[in-house]
Amino acid sequence: ITSARGDQFIAGNAFCKNLPNFTAINLMPLSEKNSINLIENILQKIDAIPQRLKTIIIKKAEGNPYYIEEIIKDLIERQIITIEKTEEPSGQIIEKWLIDEYKITDDLGVPETLEGLIQTRIDRLPSEEKILIQEASVQGKDFWETALIEFENKAMTGANSIQFFIPLQQRISNIQNKEFIFQKPISHFSQDIEYSFKHSFTRDVVYSTIPGKMRKMYHETMAGWLEKNTKDRPEENLPLLAFHYENAALSEKAMEMYFLAGNYFKINYDNLKAIDLYKKVLELVPIDITQENPIILRTKKQLGELLSLVGQYAEADLYLIEVLQKEKISTEKAELYIKLGKLEELRGDFNKSLEYYQSAKNEISNLPQDTVSLLIARIYNGIAFAYFRKAETDNALENAKTALSILENRKTYVRKLDDEKIVAEIA
Repeated sequence: ITSARGDQFIAGNAFCKNLPNFTAINLMPLSEKNSINLIENILQKIDAIPQRLKTIIIKKAEGNPYYIEEIIKDLIERQIITIEKTEEPSGQIIEKWLIDEYKITDDLGVPETLEGLIQTRIDRLPSEEKILIQEASVQGKDFWETALIEFENKAMTGANSIQFFIPLQQRISNIQNKEFIFQKPISHFSQDIEYSFKHSFTRDVVYSTIPGKMRKMYHETMAGWLEKNTKDRPEENLPLLAFHYENAALSEKAMEMYFLAGNYFKINYDNLKAIDLYKKVLELVPIDITQENPIILRTKKQLGELLSLVGQYAEADLYLIEVLQKEKISTEKAELYIKLGKLEELRGDFNKSLEYYQSAKNEISNLPQDTVSLLIARIYNGIAFAYFRKAETDNALENAKTALSILENRKTYVRKLDDEKIVAEIA
């Protein structure tokens, strides 16, 4: 089960509706009756809620429960609604809410949009609290106390240092009391305290208020914090780390992280995720980096292989041919011919597949055979598959036996994972 705002779901709907057993449940705006119930529930400590106030809130919110909540919070912050606390003789604290009806205007002085209302509430925060919630928003919907400490330590050093006069915990508590955030019962990172924005939309609005230059600095700080705190499980955090380096405008570092993340998901057979991550590498290539750059060539090679596996043959072919034209090392070129041979086999063009495998053989024919025996075995294995798919079983068996014989003669036979994979294919 997942949720998305309507504006977010439009792009994904075309994909999702074709999934088996997929059901979309559209949540309609609250009815007037349900909106009144929500208002009365939130303001239950008021003896008599003016009907006029209910009518104005319902009209402004248009059935959006989140908007209703934010309007009431805004009214409290502007003291149109005030909270009085009295202590009973028993020591019990009694809380009573009061409304200043004279301050109720026709539009309540509330911005016309939910985004505008949240931004108004953010701008109303004291500067130290506003900085804190902006630092939190850079981390995402969920964020951690030690990361906030890292942000504050950075802010207090350097030429444009900032001094904080209210302790961090007090500021966090103040923001919690205003219901922007809440503390989660369990933290993703042990020995740390994790918080979350009450609503992802709030986080997005807060993030949008950060000036561009400051935003880059915050993302760089967050990337540094992540690298220090994810050493025990670095691979699963690589996409997030790459995201922060990207938004810190550190393109080469982001490219490296996206590439490593792609490798991780490829190894774990999540080909579509790996493809997305490899494509992110290419999106970030700076203008001044040559297309012969090793990471670009490796990325395109991986994309060619994975795209062929998911049936996107034309795109795969473009990447592999492009890399082949730039590659200068014979063994690497042979690898590419093997990938192209496999691609054509999957496409159903078995003759072209055999041509590529022959090109792979020719590419390494002048190299000492004992140094490329595994590569040769893979070539014969590919040829065997192509012949098998052509229904030429005798040729298929002959080449499979050749591949197996080469592997059996390797001193490291069975100890190498690659060998075992090829033996399994041949079998």
